[in-house]
Amino acid sequence: FSKISLKDYIENIAEVTHRSFQDNNKVVNLSYKVDDVHLDMAKAIPLGLMISEILINAHKHAFNHSENGSIKILSSIEDEKMLMKISDNGSGIPKDIDLSKSNSLGMTLVNSFSDQLKADLKINSNSKGTRFEFSIPIQSIISD
Repeated sequence: FSKISLKDYIENIAEVTHRSFQDNNKVVNLSYKVDDVHLDMAKAIPLGLMISEILINAHKHAFNHSENGSIKILSSIEDEKMLMKISDNGSGIPKDIDLSKSNSLGMTLVNSFSDQLKADLKINSNSKGTRFEFSIPIQSIISD
């Protein structure tokens, strides 16, 4: 039990989060494509918490109550890095919010977990949605 499948882990987190936000007034489609690798369980925890926080915020803030949308999770292993993109096609983060200076709990958590994983984090947002992109050194999530 010291290792966990990245694919199973992400799909499980995504499905549980998605089900908890189901609403009859809107439809949010969830899709994912994840390369599998076996993670060290202790190192997988901050990754899972970071993904969960992003998904929760997408469900809570990206879509108006009557708006349908989609959330996508893509993850691949390339050049000793795990590359991950979590995106939605919602309304985007308001322009008056500076994420680099945000003291919101959600962004504080995402930044903290990103730091723990030695991840390079980029956030792109506009009126067509928000995308979080991570590049995580594979040694940060796999034990030796």
